[in-house]
Amino acid sequence: MKTISKFLKITLFSILAITAFSCDDDDDGSGNDTQTVSIAAVVEGSSEFSLLEMALKDTDLFATFEGEGTFTVFAPNNDAFEKLLTELGLEYDEVPKDLLASILKMHVLTTEVRSTDLMEGASVATFEGENITTSLNPPSITDPRGRISRIILTDAEASNGIIHFVDTVILPAEKPMEEMMTIAEIVKVNDNFEMLETALEDAELTQTFDGNGTFTVFAPTDAAFEALLAELGVEYSDLTKETLDTVLKMHVLNSVVTSGDLTDSMMPLTLFMEALTINLNPNKVTDPNDREAAITTVDIMASNGVIHIIDKVLLNEQ
Repeated sequence: MKTISKFLKITLFSILAITAFSCDDDDDGSGNDTQTVSIAAVVEGSSEFSLLEMALKDTDLFATFEGEGTFTVFAPNNDAFEKLLTELGLEYDEVPKDLLASILKMHVLTTEVRSTDLMEGASVATFEGENITTSLNPPSITDPRGRISRIILTDAEASNGIIHFVDTVILPAEKPMEEMMTIAEIVKVNDNFEMLETALEDAELTQTFDGNGTFTVFAPTDAAFEALLAELGVEYSDLTKETLDTVLKMHVLNSVVTSGDLTDSMMPLTLFMEALTINLNPNKVTDPNDREAAITTVDIMASNGVIHIIDKVLLNEQ
């Protein structure tokens, strides 16, 4: 474990020194009355694990690790979470809560496993129900996708289990296409798409993106819709169903086009039968009125296509 950063060592030792033992109010002065804190308290006590803490609370799993138990937690630090978000091309609040819960459960075993119990090539069942594989040289975890997470510190004791610290977030296996959410479902669960969800419903297009298909959607955020309303000088209620239908179809291609398929100056045809222009470095999409929208997030995969997030609403030719 010589590769562990000095900062992380200091962080962990501070947690253990300050919070690992606390005296009861009725201490008899013998010096033997001590209480080890919970896994939740260890995580909450370190700024190095603030993203893990937030994720546990957002998925209602935090309380699980406050109570009794015999857990083993492979705890990813903030750098690990930041690396994952970059890998997925998502912001934290764009990760669906059910996926986030599954990810967190991939880091948990329901029995205490210390570093001395780890075995080379052992396949171990997680709280999520999927297996991870342990290695010893160097100490690491391999998830179902073949991604390797190094164990950078071991055997932090808690009242309800053991914590090992890892440098990469562990992911569950990729779901088969039939188990993935539809585009409409992704829009519904993402807090940044409330206005897009409303617009799809008002234009009676929700069902289109909730069934089978091979769509590409350039999805504008709520901020993009607010900017459009300010640009046009109108309220949302002023937009007719026909206008919404036209505007929304300007954001949709009738085939799956991932970021790897995008090429500079390509001009794909939308469902409204007008072309957009794609440019790379930086990634952006331009509508027929030369209005440019930055592509801020790519390749959110759905059962019926793919979503790329953009920061401006696209319009048909005026």
